[in-house]
Amino acid sequence: MSGMEVIFAPDCREAFERAGLEFPEREPEPGRLCRFPTNGRKDDAAGWLRIFPDQNGAAFGDWRSGAAFTWQRQKDGPPPNPGELAAIRARAEEARKQAEAEREQGYQEAARKAAATWQAAEPATAHAYLERKGIAAHIARERGGWLVIPVFDQDGGIQSVQSVSPTGEKRFMPGGKMTGGRCWIGEPTEAGPLVLCEGYATGASIHEATRWPVACCFTAGNLRRVACDVRERFPRAKLVIAGDDDRATEGNPGRTKALEAARVVQGIAVFPSFDSGQGSDFNDMAQQAGPEALRRLIADTVEPPPTLWPADSGSIADYLDTPPPALHWFAHERLLANRAHLLTGMGGTSKTTVLYHLGIAAVTGRLPWGWQIERTGAALLLLAEDDAANVHRVIANHARHADLSPHERRLIAERLKVFPMAGQACRLLAAGPNGTLHETKEAAGLFALAKRIPELRFIALDPALALTEGDEMSPAHQRRLGELADRLALETGACVVLASHAAKASNMADELGSHTSRGSGAITDAVRGELALRTMTAAEARKYGISDTAERKAHVQLTLTKSNAAPPAAFVPVWLKRGTGGLLSVAELAESETGTIGTRERKALDLLRELSALEAPQLKDWREACDAAGLLTGRNEEARKKSMQRILRALMAAGEIEPGMRKGVYAPVAGGEE
Repeated sequence: MSGMEVIFAPDCREAFERAGLEFPEREPEPGRLCRFPTNGRKDDAAGWLRIFPDQNGAAFGDWRSGAAFTWQRQKDGPPPNPGELAAIRARAEEARKQAEAEREQGYQEAARKAAATWQAAEPATAHAYLERKGIAAHIARERGGWLVIPVFDQDGGIQSVQSVSPTGEKRFMPGGKMTGGRCWIGEPTEAGPLVLCEGYATGASIHEATRWPVACCFTAGNLRRVACDVRERFPRAKLVIAGDDDRATEGNPGRTKALEAARVVQGIAVFPSFDSGQGSDFNDMAQQAGPEALRRLIADTVEPPPTLWPADSGSIADYLDTPPPALHWFAHERLLANRAHLLTGMGGTSKTTVLYHLGIAAVTGRLPWGWQIERTGAALLLLAEDDAANVHRVIANHARHADLSPHERRLIAERLKVFPMAGQACRLLAAGPNGTLHETKEAAGLFALAKRIPELRFIALDPALALTEGDEMSPAHQRRLGELADRLALETGACVVLASHAAKASNMADELGSHTSRGSGAITDAVRGELALRTMTAAEARKYGISDTAERKAHVQLTLTKSNAAPPAAFVPVWLKRGTGGLLSVAELAESETGTIGTRERKALDLLRELSALEAPQLKDWREACDAAGLLTGRNEEARKKSMQRILRALMAAGEIEPGMRKGVYAPVAGGEE
């Protein structure tokens, strides 16, 4: 397994220290699998270790986090060569596979024992734990004075059991699987709200107060896994994550994990409320405030009672004599600092290049086209269709051709973060069975990453289509993506720009308007601003005296097409020119005077003058001469005839030629442009 980190250390204990794991209390036996806790609980067995028979190496890790390591005893002499290192990894991978096979075998054996324990238990009646918690037994049974609670897998099979003593001591079946385990109190259906919580007593209290089905997941870390299973089985159900409020524990894992699970499945998170400082779960709340208070809190959170709308007075009296809050810009009067924007354009209009320029501007404070950058700091570019080689080429081009100072190069190296994601999972929104979009773990990871970057000023997401499983023709799906981008901006304070493909008609428009994105325009409605890119049209090229197609295609127009805050001057288009390495700069364009002609037309006129020196040529002869000189475009005869007609019309309009005495004959005008 190439992902296993190899640790060279004098002994296995030191390798554990470097890996951040505690060495097992029980001395491991070489060649045999050793299980140990990684969360501080004695009944936990997420850690695994297999020391090789020669005791010079081992494979170990944590199944809960997925971390895996290889220890190799450090020896004097040169480090291992690639072949030896490959052998070490192969040996460790084999040990890992054996450990996983033994774990699975242990799960199966524990499941058999759990099923036998469950079958041997009797229905619980009076039990000290139930009495102390103030709950009914529901599905729980009793055996040997211990309460027995089944732990089911997603298919309804028993994978483990939890045993609870009269004093509240809890034990799971040794070696049993807990990941994804749950115990339903009440039958789940698509019809009503489905609640997920941690402990059995908590679940019983919620079910008794609300009569809703409740899945007890046993641990906070298990909420997300079970919630995903339940969402897949009941795609239209309203999911409620009733979390513990572990405010006395560092990091409040109960609240943190409940919020995470709710976000992933688009559920509703709810937490208990206490008048005193005592208590952490809904069973504690039920015992302190009563089941009706519990029911009301959960019901009002899930289905809030109707309120007056709008809720405030509607008075604007204070606004008459007080200054409004200042707008925060990333690019002055163009792009807001803490909101999302859309950048649209057809393929080949340099959308990604514009994003690179904006990202570098966020770091250095300057753009090639002169927009004023008000807030500098770090930038993050998520490029779903680029690989590392693409990024390397672009950055190298900027380094060679962008006239960067040593200070700017240092800032770019330190603060520009580019993530090429071609071939990797990067969907931020995934579709459920009923077509509803929900945020993925990649989306949660992006939010977490962005919030960890100090002074993050700019985020680019490119392209929109690769970041969602939604239908670009669906207004609901497109709006969901725009809302996610805007929430990312609001939560990070960065300017977020989402790149989207434009409709084909936009490239031929004389003047770009808003909602140019391909598919549903709802994505534009969900963001605060829109920029549009397009290449120069043939008519515009003639206006600026450009006759060469390659020269025309080198010019792109950048236009602000939507903004609720920008002044009218901000909507004036900017002409940019693609130069060396694709880098953009302000195009130096001047409108041609009436009657002037381009390079192609001038060369055709020179050929006509040469032919006319002998006798007035037929149009056919002139066209053949132009074709031989490479002045006509088109792959077939008909296309080249049309190209000749365009040259003819341009020269006629410029007053450079005139019809001859015979039909199909044209002659240069005496005194025309030389």
